[in-house]
Amino acid sequence: MQGMLEKNFQSQVDAFISKGIPVIIGEYGLLDGYDKKVERGEALKFFEDFGYLARTSGITTMWWDNGDRFDRVALKWRDQEEFDYIKTGWTMRSGTASSDLVFIDSSSKVKDQTVALNLNGLKFKELRFGSEVLKTGRDYSLDGATLTLKAKLLKTLLGDRSVGNSAPLTVGFSAGMPWKLNVISSAAPVVHAAIGTNASLPIPTAFNTSVNGVAP
Repeated sequence: MQGMLEKNFQSQVDAFISKGIPVIIGEYGLLDGYDKKVERGEALKFFEDFGYLARTSGITTMWWDNGDRFDRVALKWRDQEEFDYIKTGWTMRSGTASSDLVFIDSSSKVKDQTVALNLNGLKFKELRFGSEVLKTGRDYSLDGATLTLKAKLLKTLLGDRSVGNSAPLTVGFSAGMPWKLNVISSAAPVVHAAIGTNASLPIPTAFNTSVNGVAP
């Protein structure tokens, strides 16, 4: 995704910006209902990267919305965090990660889990659980851009490890938006028997997670 975005922005720079011709992207966004079709973290990474490339390319952008993201009666963003990522991109970068989901098999021994951070030129600042600042060495370790969540921490977060139990962690960076990591106790998806016709055949599936039906 990032390579494609970079290529598209560079083509505008080469064709217009480099010749002193201003560029405005009149509409940008993701498909309607993307919050039910795209992992949350992947959507936020798109907006972060898009904003960075637009700003550094000298291109002005206009957000496309049919009322789904912005409440035109209350004059409020329906998803404040999403807008905060977009607004932050006007002036600076935000750190992200390879994913915002950390799945822990509910029936297996809990082991350390690693997450690759996308520092985007920033520095790691802290890892939080709610208002608690977690301790390096005891709860996690950091090697370059690789964040390792300790097994002991994960056990504490997930409690009795019932399928669907989840706990949000927050990764703070030296600037920009914090990144949220959802630690989830999961099990393999189970597909149940189904009946129907070739016109309509719903397949009942238990995804065994609690994050928007995202399967481990």
